[in-house]
Amino acid sequence: MNRQDLKNEIRKLSAEDRIDIVEDICQSLEREEHDLDLTPEQRKELSRRLEECKTNPPPAYTWDEFVAKIRNSA
Repeated sequence: MNRQDLKNEIRKLSAEDRIDIVEDICQSLEREEHDLDLTPEQRKELSRRLEECKTNPPPAYTWDEFVAKIRNSA
């Protein structure tokens, strides 16, 4: 199966299953973080952004709030 076939199959899944896949992928990336070939500047910027999110977290919305916000902005 090539990459495009995989994408097409993923699109057929329910939203819940796609979210599970995204979470699995994120977790696998976290485990492989040490394998990323980042420059010291990139690592510093990532650390800064992470700290910024911890200090000033972005707003979180429930799914219903998110949908309402999108519909109201259109």
